[in-house]
Formats: sequence, C-alpha cells, structure tokens
Amino acid sequence: MRLTGRQQGFTVIEAVIAFTMLSIVTIVSVGVVTQNSLRVDKLSKKLTLLEMTETALADVNARLMTGTPVDKYTAELSQGYHWVAAVEPYPAVSGKHDNGALPLWKIHLEILHGKENKSLMQLTTVVPGK
Repeated sequence: MRLTGRQQGFTVIEAVIAFTMLSIVTIVSVGVVTQNSLRVDKLSKKLTLLEMTETALADVNARLMTGTPVDKYTAELSQGYHWVAAVEPYPAVSGKHDNGALPLWKIHLEILHGKENKSLMQLTTVVPGK
C-alpha cells in the first residue's frame, strides 16, 4: 500500500500550539470570572450598607418626630452591624422657629461592625423634627 499526499492528523508542533492557545484562553477566562465575582461581592456589601443607612435614618427620624430628642441614638442591626447617631439642633436661617416651621436637626450617622467598632460608613444630614 502506497501513501499518497499528506498524512492525516496533527503534528506535535500543531498540537502544542493548540494546547498553548487553549491554556491562555482558559487562564484569561478564569481571571475575568474571578474579577467579576469580586466586584459583585463588593457591590453587594455596599448595597447592604446603604440599606442599613436608610433603615437607621428612618429610625432616627421617627424617634425625632414622636419623642423628645436626645443627643445620641444607637441600635443593633443584623450580622454584627450596629449604628450610632449623634443628634443636635440645626440653627434656623432666621434664628427663630416661631413662624410655625418645624425645627431642624443635624444627624451624624455612623454604621459600625464588630466588637472593635470598625467604622464602615459615615453620613451627616439635616432633617425636620418636632
């Protein structure tokens, strides 16, 4: 039997080149997936902090509207988080509140985590109160 033309299959060099290209594509793909996973995790943590901040501000605002304001509020949140809010009167533009307007309160809110009280987010805002 006589061989005619070129042999069937890949040469060793072609197989090595194909394997190298496949390895590079796999490594790059794993890197992209890992980076995206880290970004999603970071974004999820930020969204959780924003939700906690919103909850804490609503709680402080409700306390200001229904009771006698105090200098400091605090509460526990889930997963070892807690918040602390310092509240102080915010000076009115005219210096008086006799025109029927609600007084303003300056709130400095801090979201903390763990026994070491690691500060994760700080926010200062002004809200109306009673």
